[in-house]
Amino acid sequence: MNRTPPLALATFALVMAYAIGGVIAVASGIATASDVFTNGTKTSAPFFMLVIEPLAALAFLRGHRAGAVVLAALTGLSTAAFAFDGDFNNPALGPGHVAWQLLEGWLALAVFSLAVTALIRTRRRPAAAAGA
Repeated sequence: MNRTPPLALATFALVMAYAIGGVIAVASGIATASDVFTNGTKTSAPFFMLVIEPLAALAFLRGHRAGAVVLAALTGLSTAAFAFDGDFNNPALGPGHVAWQLLEGWLALAVFSLAVTALIRTRRRPAAAAGA
């Protein structure tokens, strides 16, 4: 039975949160559609991340460690931006926006943690056959 790794599931949840965050930003008037596709908004990441992150997750699912490297780099950047760029809890945002930012920040940190874990996890060698 194949099991989807938590890294892939968390990545797809993060990408969906970013996409929904873009819709929230446009619908609530805090950003324009062009902002969503270029720089991102206070409730979403730039569009290129919505393309690269799922591709990196797919690469990881196919056994390429480079996918985890890309995810660690992008979500590390997202986590740093969340903490230091001044968008979090911006005065122009309502409580719902801030709650959405928290969800995205938590998901980005989860993907980052899972990607780093995937990169430092050591492969176990098969145990020696008993009595061989």
